[in-house]
Amino acid sequence: MTGIFTEFDSFSADETMLAGKSFIEKVKVGEKVALIGSLGAGKTTFVRGAVQALGYTGTVRSPSFMLVNHYPAELEIIHADLYRIQNPAELLALNLEVEAENRILFVEWGNRFEAYWGPTDWRVEFHIDPQHEKHRLIRVKKVNPS
Repeated sequence: MTGIFTEFDSFSADETMLAGKSFIEKVKVGEKVALIGSLGAGKTTFVRGAVQALGYTGTVRSPSFMLVNHYPAELEIIHADLYRIQNPAELLALNLEVEAENRILFVEWGNRFEAYWGPTDWRVEFHIDPQHEKHRLIRVKKVNPS
């Protein structure tokens, strides 16, 4: 894994969305983004910013219950959530490898079952500051340099 590509400090949902908007400029079609962080860390908010930057005007929701959301924008975004996935068979049924073709794939809880959904191109880690509940440190790493 390469070093840190960039870091964002966020103190609000708006700042987390701005980080997502900035990040999406670097991502290419067909790339996979693993989003890693605890509940409430800002993963969906980050994706919301990325999707809006690509021109999507609809509602961006957490895929926790649907497992996979599709956002047709300038580039189609696939937004998956592995939090409720219990085993590799459930994950394989989502067919994320195929979903990622010609799209950008964001996977919340992307550190779960990594070996089963193919190599990740980006890793975005969300850290909540224990001293300041609203502060998030968002670390972006390029995993597969292209």
